[in-house]
Amino acid sequence: MMSDAWRTEVWRLAGTLGAALATALLTGQWSLAFLGALILYVAWHLRQMYLVERWLVTGGSLKHAPDSSGIWDQIVHHIYRLQQHNRRRKKRLTNMLNRFHRSTEAMPDAAVVLGEQREIEWSNRAAVTLLGIRNPQDHGQRIDNLLRDPAFHDYLTLGDFEEPIDIPSPISDNIELNIRIVAYGDGQYLLMARDTSSLRRLEAVRRDFVANVSHELRTPLTVITGYIESFDGEQVSDYVRDGVAAIDRQTRRMLSIVQDLLTLSRLEMEPPDPAAAELVPAAELIAGLARDAEGVAGERGHRILTDLDGDLGVRGVPGELASAFANLINNAVQHTPDGTMITVEWKLESGAAMFAVHDEGPGIDSRHLARLAERFYRVDTSRSRARGGTGLGLSVVKHAVARNGGELDIQSAPGQGSTFRCVFPAERVERLGRDTRALGGSGES
Repeated sequence: MMSDAWRTEVWRLAGTLGAALATALLTGQWSLAFLGALILYVAWHLRQMYLVERWLVTGGSLKHAPDSSGIWDQIVHHIYRLQQHNRRRKKRLTNMLNRFHRSTEAMPDAAVVLGEQREIEWSNRAAVTLLGIRNPQDHGQRIDNLLRDPAFHDYLTLGDFEEPIDIPSPISDNIELNIRIVAYGDGQYLLMARDTSSLRRLEAVRRDFVANVSHELRTPLTVITGYIESFDGEQVSDYVRDGVAAIDRQTRRMLSIVQDLLTLSRLEMEPPDPAAAELVPAAELIAGLARDAEGVAGERGHRILTDLDGDLGVRGVPGELASAFANLINNAVQHTPDGTMITVEWKLESGAAMFAVHDEGPGIDSRHLARLAERFYRVDTSRSRARGGTGLGLSVVKHAVARNGGELDIQSAPGQGSTFRCVFPAERVERLGRDTRALGGSGES
């Protein structure tokens, strides 16, 4: 349906053609009459175009809108409405952007927007105090030109931002930062840096407290154990004898907990010493640990099957690796039903060295797997305590393996047993250059 503006325009064109026809009838100059009418019609439209263009150049306000009619009046009206809509939209976006800037400026964490080449596009106020990035003076610079920590450079180059990274602040070595990078948009990244110095100090205080308390407890417990061992139970009643036996059991259990706490504290507090690492003949080590577990395993009817690659070595600290491997083997002996089989493996898998202990126990529900390596976490508290467990073994394993460049992986399901794997990367793996399979690398203990 034709609008009023177009009707007006059609009538204007019809009037122009009518005037040209009347002039042609009166003068007989048909060509000149219609040419003149066309020139006047086009000239009028050109004038309207000029007025609209000047109106837009001067700001396009309604007060200064050109006086026109027909289609040009409608065009001016639509342009004005679009301008008003865009102004409202721009105002909303500006308000949103201002609120975003105010909120990010109030954040205690540093926020930095990075471009595709990791150049700084924007940063908040906290980025100055935590990262030393000035806004806007440092915009356009690559972030690794200002954060020169080697670990951060490798983290940025690798481009795997699934996990955050901890680095010291370039402002002060006393400030510890936790940095996370999140990709968004088209090749843009948001870098967030949080000051975790207080948490680190609290964690250090906790570790010191545990280490000191454990150390102080070990001496009195050792004295109590010594006196209990020298106790002659033949001259006392059965009641007293049973009580002394209970004290002996609990004291030894506390000594085991204290020893595990001291081991765990040492693993947490002492930085890894690269000089202490050496090429460890892991098959020999594991075979010896399996033989040590035979006594307990034999009493309960367990069978320990070993499958060890005797020529496969791993570079690490022998004592820490022995602690991790022994804990996993002993856990399998302690926490699986009598008469079941335990398989111990040491082999190369996809270029990595893999130590695995598989048992035929009841298995573990998936909801427990993520927390198994936490201190004192037990799936079945009563059964663990009855077997004499401290609840710290897997924590010791996790830290010892991590200090030697490996990862602890636990796979289990109810009714299907459990597999505990220590995986060491290819750069830690070396061939010993000799065959040690004769040491019992494959067989049943």
